[in-house]
Amino acid sequence: MGLVTESAELMDALKKSTYYGRDLDVVNVKEEAGDILWYLAILFDELDTTFEGEMDRVINKLRTRFPEKFTESDAFNRDLEQERNVLEQGE
Repeated sequence: MGLVTESAELMDALKKSTYYGRDLDVVNVKEEAGDILWYLAILFDELDTTFEGEMDRVINKLRTRFPEKFTESDAFNRDLEQERNVLEQGE
């Protein structure tokens, strides 16, 4: 729940800058991003994993999805079974 709250606070700061023309409060954006990292650290600790491990897992999934580079075709025509297999290999 905390992760969702902090994400909403981050989006609110970005919304004010993007849609209402206010100056971006970079200090606040960094604070909210840090709060998000805090909640992710708690989650990863509970799941007995690390930031690095999950970053590697997602990178490997994306390499499976986009073997050469991003294409819209690959984005829309995903092999979800193959992606799942890559995700499960890291466990």
